[in-house]
Amino acid sequence: MTFPLTPVAITVYPQPELYLDYFWQRDVYADDPWTEEIEPSIPFELAVMVWNQGGGVAQNLRIESAQPQIVENEKGLLIDFKIIASQVAGQNMTPSLNVDFGNIAPGATSIATWLMTSTLQGQFTDLSVSFTHVNGFGNPQLSLIKEVNIHQLIHTVYVDSSLIDGKPAFLVNDIPDAEDLPDTLYLPDGSVNEVFIASNAKITGTLSPSNLSVRLSFEAQPGWSYLRMTDSDPGGTLYKLVRVVRADGTEVPLQNFWQTDRTFIAGGKRPVNESNLHLLDFNCSGDYTLYYEPLDSEGPVIAELETVPNFREAPLTSLDVIFNEPIKPGTFTRNVLTLTKDGNTRNLIDETVQIEQISETHFRMIGLSAQTQEDGEYILTISLSTVEDVFGNRGMGSMTTTWLKAIDSPYIVAFV
Repeated sequence: MTFPLTPVAITVYPQPELYLDYFWQRDVYADDPWTEEIEPSIPFELAVMVWNQGGGVAQNLRIESAQPQIVENEKGLLIDFKIIASQVAGQNMTPSLNVDFGNIAPGATSIATWLMTSTLQGQFTDLSVSFTHVNGFGNPQLSLIKEVNIHQLIHTVYVDSSLIDGKPAFLVNDIPDAEDLPDTLYLPDGSVNEVFIASNAKITGTLSPSNLSVRLSFEAQPGWSYLRMTDSDPGGTLYKLVRVVRADGTEVPLQNFWQTDRTFIAGGKRPVNESNLHLLDFNCSGDYTLYYEPLDSEGPVIAELETVPNFREAPLTSLDVIFNEPIKPGTFTRNVLTLTKDGNTRNLIDETVQIEQISETHFRMIGLSAQTQEDGEYILTISLSTVEDVFGNRGMGSMTTTWLKAIDSPYIVAFV
């Protein structure tokens, strides 16, 4: 028996296939529990890149996440995390781990990033992520999410290419090594690049208040190269690296160089306090000029002024003053001193008074005997308005010390 069938058109829509890469920053800079000083919390980053490798559009994609929790804390310390900012596809969002990607076209990527802070410094050693997707028919087997990978993020960087359209790239440590150096760069178009470690780095020149640039050279290879070396500012407290200029005059993106003041050690050990310079560049010549700016933007203050007893029978011969930072030579002179007696406004300081420099911060005012010979009440004022530190920052205000000199004249020693 034969039954005739009427042809029916069947429309098959291609399905999106999503591949997710999570990038969790390994090193978190915050307060060091081993020190009395409270170090500031520096925001760290969490990011996810969604790549649609299927033929269909991923419509109204949304990721809902819970607040991160520490499931293993070997030290047992109280740690609190706070989300301070979030961004999806370059657009700022309300700080939340729940993000709405909208539609992702076939072959396209979309990136969400979060900035977070921690109350304590530390190092993330492991991260687990789980996903569940159910299609419109309630079938959990037809998941759009094909693969989820987690990477140890060293730093978020940017590439000099029109393909990124302002999207970040991620420098990660995928291959374990003794020094935990980065080895892979994930570009925002989904491509993956090997990163070579630069060697034989050399700094030419010395940073100083009058010289804020040095030359950097090292051996590089074609492709992406990463360098980690001791910073030109060994203490890491005086200068900030603000520009890195290649030999051809072009500049390295600001996000591709950074400074750190400690190096984290695997295994939960205490970080090593050391100032390092980090640099990532593509097809570099290995020849750069580094430009710094002073971190210090505040003028000097007097940290300690030698105590003068309220009552003296002998003239004051000298007086020591210690500043909180090195002082530019020639700015702390007798011209900033005012010495008055018995309320008179006439300044007793003359050319017999000299300033003797003991160290970068320690000075001694000498030659005061002639001006403090007579009995009377003396007031010595040090004005800081023209005193400069080595970076040219001027001080503010003044400091005063008062004493009574009396040997021939009567004076009150107590009043009851």
